[in-house]
Formats: sequence, C-alpha cells, structure tokens
Amino acid sequence: MQHLLKIGILLILSGSPILASIQFGIPDPQTALEDLSSTIGKNIQGEAFPSVTRDPNIATYNISKENRNKFVAPHKESFRKLTSEIRRLDEAQLKAAFGLPITLDKSYIIPLSGTAGVGFSGLGYQGKSEYYFLQLVDLGALIIFPRGDGKFVSGVAIYLKKDGQYIHRPTPENLGPRIEWEQNKFKLISKLINQLGEQDAAPNR
Repeated sequence: MQHLLKIGILLILSGSPILASIQFGIPDPQTALEDLSSTIGKNIQGEAFPSVTRDPNIATYNISKENRNKFVAPHKESFRKLTSEIRRLDEAQLKAAFGLPITLDKSYIIPLSGTAGVGFSGLGYQGKSEYYFLQLVDLGALIIFPRGDGKFVSGVAIYLKKDGQYIHRPTPENLGPRIEWEQNKFKLISKLINQLGEQDAAPNR
C-alpha cells in the first residue's frame, strides 16, 4: 500500500530526525472521498494519513504508455508551472480570493495532465498533514497543504470541475480533446491567479 506521506530523505541534526522531503497523495473525488478510514498510513512520527490515490493516468482509464507519452506527458510541465504560480501566493491571499474551504463532491476530477500527489521540502514544515480545498469559481478547486506558519503554502494541486464539454472516459480517439479541455481550464485558472497576483502587487491608492 502506498502511503499519503512518504519520507524521501532523513537528515539527522543534533540527533533529531528532520523531514527533508515529503510527498502527499491527494484524495480522488471519484473513488476516495467517502471513506478514507480503510487506507491509512503512518509517517515517521506515527501520525495517520490517508493513502495515496491511484494514478488517474494509468488505473482509471487504462491509457496506454504510448498514448500517455503522446497526449498527456507534453502537458505535465504546464501543470507544474501553474502550481508554482499558485504557491507564490500566501494563504491569506488565496482565502481572501476564493472564500471558505469547501467539501469536494464527484463533480471534481483529478486532471489526467495533473498529478495524484504533491511533494515539497519538509524543512520548516509545521503543517501536521493538514489540508483543505478552495473553490476556483466554476473552473475547479485547489487542495492546499499549508506550511503551518499561517503564511506560506507548502504544496498545492488542482482539481477541475466537470461541465458540458467534459469527456468522462477518454479513449484513444478522444483523449486529445479531453487533454485540450483540461488545458483550456488551466489557462483560465492561470489568468485568474495572475490577476490575483497583479492586484496584490499594485500600490495602494
């Protein structure tokens, strides 16, 4: 069983273990939100975490390696860049822009060109496995892993919200349009995030 928290590297400073690399799996609204109690792992401190969800690129749709390389892989970098843009904003900005945390339902999906988990440095991390979801208007949602200092976001991933153009079970014939649908959503989310960053950078009048 894969665990939500995996210890990548342990640094020993003054005899105390410090988490240098942390990986969190994210809940899959299609399969895992109803009951996480049966898939519990533990981190080095003995705290319980829900397990990593299955990789949506492989298990959910049985997409071949050839088609993953052709349609999905080229867009992974755009997803990474978008999450980096989001992490430049602090918790207060994100909460002020997107409101109170929400509960995800089955109208949200993990994008194929996204990721089923997040990873970040554990140095200075005080988040205690906490995470919450913020709604991105009608585009999707964010899962936020706060650093625990009330300001910085350690990790973030993106869910997309289904609409009339959503392709539920992509086949080799319509995988391309499904990825195009995802990329169009990412572009709108990026525009939203950039506008938020510009508002914060603007001088007070």
